[in-house]
Amino acid sequence: MPSKVVVSGVMLVVLTVFIVFLVEFFVPVSMKHDMNAYCRSAIMKMEVEGSLTAEVKAELIDKMSNRGFKNITVTGSGYAKYGEEMYLRVEADVELNRLVNLFNRNPVVQRMVYDKTFIARKVVN
Repeated sequence: MPSKVVVSGVMLVVLTVFIVFLVEFFVPVSMKHDMNAYCRSAIMKMEVEGSLTAEVKAELIDKMSNRGFKNITVTGSGYAKYGEEMYLRVEADVELNRLVNLFNRNPVVQRMVYDKTFIARKVVN
């Protein structure tokens, strides 16, 4: 009977560690999804205004820093006429604490990049 308790306890610990590993796997995926959403919003504003303005850049950096991104670099094309190519490149770091083994965590910095080229177009509501 006591052996069943020990085996159950060990299995419970292993199952808990597996669940934590699984949850930590999806945190960067969620952050990348949020980064893509913020950048798509900035691209829509860039298309309407014809360039990466200071307001759009500041708003993008503010949203991303509030989400937890660090060392954010935003570059984009200057003024472009309707029909010309434009680009937006955003680089940011995400600092995470990853579970390494049963009782240890290590800080990890993961670099995320968003790089899109698109055509300036007139958006009508």
